[in-house]
Amino acid sequence: MLKRDAIIMLGGSRLQMPILELAKSIGFAVILIDEFFGCRLKHMSDEFINVSCSNTKKILELISPLKKNYNIKGAYCGNDFGLFTVANINYELGIAPDISRSTLTSLDKIATKKILNDHCIPTPQHWIDDNAKNICEKDYPVVVKPIDSSGSRGVSFVSDSKLLENAIDKALRFGKNALVEKAIIGR
Repeated sequence: MLKRDAIIMLGGSRLQMPILELAKSIGFAVILIDEFFGCRLKHMSDEFINVSCSNTKKILELISPLKKNYNIKGAYCGNDFGLFTVANINYELGIAPDISRSTLTSLDKIATKKILNDHCIPTPQHWIDDNAKNICEKDYPVVVKPIDSSGSRGVSFVSDSKLLENAIDKALRFGKNALVEKAIIGR
C-alpha cells in the first residue's frame, strides 16, 4: 500500500483554515490535533487527535500508529503557542534537527537579547521589572511584556509612569518576570 503524504497541524481554529486548505489542495492528508473535540476544522481533516497541543509525549504516542498509512512530512502550528511542541514532534519524527533548544531560547526574551547583543545587533534599551520602576522614570513610552511568554499575552504599551506598575502586574500574570523596553516609535 502506498503511503499518503501528510502534515500534522496543531490547532483547529478558523485561523488555521487557509493552511489546512492549502495542504489539502496540494495533495497532503492533514492530521489535526486539538484539545477541543468540536473544533471548527475537525470535519476537514483526514485524521483527528483529541489532545492538548502542548502534550508532546501523548501526541507522539497517538501519531505513531498513523505512520503505517501516512508519510508524515512535518508538523505545523499557525501560532507561536505550539512552537516548542512542533519542534519536538519534527525532531522525534526525524524530520528536523533538534531545534528545541533554539526554540526555547527564542521564546526567552532576555536570552534572545543577549545573543543579539553578543553579535552586535542592536535591541531597544531594557530593564527587568523592579529595576524598571526606578530606571525608566523619565524614559517613556515603554513596552512591558513577560520575558517568557508569546502571542502578545501580557504585553502593554505604557506612555507614563502612572501606568507602569499595572502593566508589570499584567505581564507577571503570563510570565515569571517582566521585561520593560524603550518603545521605538515609527515604521
